[in-house]
Amino acid sequence: MIDAHAGTLALLRYAPNAICETLCIISGTSTCIMALNNTKAFVPGVWGPYQGAVLPDTWLFEGGQTAAGSALDHIVHSHPAYTADMTYSKLNTDLGVFLTDPILHTRSRDLHIVPDLHGNRSPLALPWFRGMISGLDLNSSYSNLLTLYLATVQGLALGVRLVIDKLKKHGLNFSNIVICGGLADNPLYLHVLATVTKIPVSAPRAGNMMCTGAALLAQCAAEERPLSVILESGVAGSNVSVYNPISELVGYYEQKYKVYSCMVTEQIKYREMMHEGLQ
Repeated sequence: MIDAHAGTLALLRYAPNAICETLCIISGTSTCIMALNNTKAFVPGVWGPYQGAVLPDTWLFEGGQTAAGSALDHIVHSHPAYTADMTYSKLNTDLGVFLTDPILHTRSRDLHIVPDLHGNRSPLALPWFRGMISGLDLNSSYSNLLTLYLATVQGLALGVRLVIDKLKKHGLNFSNIVICGGLADNPLYLHVLATVTKIPVSAPRAGNMMCTGAALLAQCAAEERPLSVILESGVAGSNVSVYNPISELVGYYEQKYKVYSCMVTEQIKYREMMHEGLQ
């Protein structure tokens, strides 16, 4: 079983609602965005559908971001104010005591980042696509680093929203997100993700989900029980941090999403100008 598929299987044990209403995110250097549905559909820019890849009688849809944690690391580490002893926990603390404070989130009002530094896997499926920043200035202070970090976190979440919207257009709808991996340990990202997507986010605190998923599959074979039965004896609500959309910021992030979408569209236009116009 592929590692991301195993992680999806483990995450589904923590799904508070129906499996087909759950979006699973396996985050790390890159991000896999996984959805199951009982109905077959073809979604441009999303891999699949794969029948029975995670659970029998369901179709798997697999989106992704080719650079997620690696993009965040690159942008933060490249800033002049960055030092090797800085952690994301420290950056979050220095941004503000309360990560739900609207003032914290809106400090990036005029700084927008599309962090696709290594191509766009979903939903554009464009390997030549690259990152974009709007709002750079000459400021090299630590305060500027904090704002750049925030805008990058927001850009990663906005990229997930772009995938979700594409899935929705083809009949897939979600009432909850369950996430594991490196970004699942970043509460700022989880608050932003929930608010950007307007979907509650659950982050289990239960070790490596890829290993857990492989163990569940082995349990299924050893006990000769269907996976569905094993999942029904799941652990929803157990040792899980839940992040709900911040109502005061939904409108703000809608505007950020509009800017993000415009930037994506404009880069495609620029590519056409420089490659088709000069042939």
